[in-house]
Amino acid sequence: TVEIKILDQEPVRKSLEPQAIDLEIIYEDSSIIVVNKPVGLVVHPGTGQPDGTLVNGLVYHFSQLSDINGVLRPGIVHRLDRDTSGVMVIAKNNSAHRKVAAQFEKGAVEKTYLGIVWGKCREKTGSIQEPIRRSRKDPTRYEVGVSGRDSRTDFKVVDSNRYLSVIEFYPKTGRTHQIRVHVA
Repeated sequence: TVEIKILDQEPVRKSLEPQAIDLEIIYEDSSIIVVNKPVGLVVHPGTGQPDGTLVNGLVYHFSQLSDINGVLRPGIVHRLDRDTSGVMVIAKNNSAHRKVAAQFEKGAVEKTYLGIVWGKCREKTGSIQEPIRRSRKDPTRYEVGVSGRDSRTDFKVVDSNRYLSVIEFYPKTGRTHQIRVHVA
């Protein structure tokens, strides 16, 4: 006997609600916007986060954003996790979106992350090259696994004691949760 229970799904959203979210704009011209995304701000709506996102703030403040990634992700060329702060480039038009996305794909964009990790790091500099895949036990998590996609994170220890290390990370690929997975 097979028993199936169909769960209610969230309705598919077809539009965004503009919301007056404060944005720290670092740079703006006719093609791009560069914002400093704070910790805690989700980039775009998704399951469990229908609004209050960076995108809701963008559509409130800007009348023109690229539409390459669809209605729910206007202007979004790349993303940062909720718990990560940092600089994001937003595209105002599709031409700029394609050009910026190509720079990310070719590795022409240099990214530096500063992290604090538990423990003393043995090497002062190095490179972690391990493939990353979705966890088979929990599809919301990622892990190192031979069937994963190639991933590389270079690093340099800024300061370290026996409990904590402050490390600069330079991801060379852009996998989801790459730095966290490589550090673990």
